[in-house]
Amino acid sequence: MLFDIAISIFAQFRMRQNIEPAWTFGGGTALMLQIDHRESHDIDLFLHESQSSFLPYLNPETQGFVLTQLPDDYAETAGTLKLAYKDIGEIDFICCANILENPAHLKTVRGRAVRMETPAEIIAKKIYYRGGSIQTRDMFDLAAVIHTYGIDYAAMALKQCGRERLQKARASINSWPPEIVAAANSQLMVRGRARALIKDSQSLSSAAIEKALASLTPPQKTD
Repeated sequence: MLFDIAISIFAQFRMRQNIEPAWTFGGGTALMLQIDHRESHDIDLFLHESQSSFLPYLNPETQGFVLTQLPDDYAETAGTLKLAYKDIGEIDFICCANILENPAHLKTVRGRAVRMETPAEIIAKKIYYRGGSIQTRDMFDLAAVIHTYGIDYAAMALKQCGRERLQKARASINSWPPEIVAAANSQLMVRGRARALIKDSQSLSSAAIEKALASLTPPQKTD
């Protein structure tokens, strides 16, 4: 439902502005559709940072878009537009740069071809943009990617975040009491074999960060 609403917003924007925004579908729901690890209903749509001027014109409240259901709440900041639907989820339009050279591939979602972000890009964005305040579900998502594709795949993606952001993410991950992480992730609507990751998500995330850091060229010493 929320995906269809987001597509309708883009369509009405295109008709009015005669511009086709370049966007990718990422975040937890896009990851769910690729690795089937947990339930997720929020829709995260990423536009390039150069398109931040589009955000006011994607707002149904100010633009009078005709939608099957209007949001219950709105929040707009520099670079983001959030549409909240009570008891359903959120649609987030986010302007930011990609992390990886090849961040997305074509996938079919509800009969429509879209550029869906790869699992590598999804976890890289989590670490690059909010690794310093990482949440328990982010660790679960990272652990699920490691479980599906291997730690080398995850570390190669995270390496692109750079040393400073990796170090911040490491500190944030290690600051969480393990019992809190496990308790919080046990509340997720976890699917299938991913249930085994609930207790290991923190340690797996930390291991991937360490592997990514170890693969970086050591900083040059200065006299």
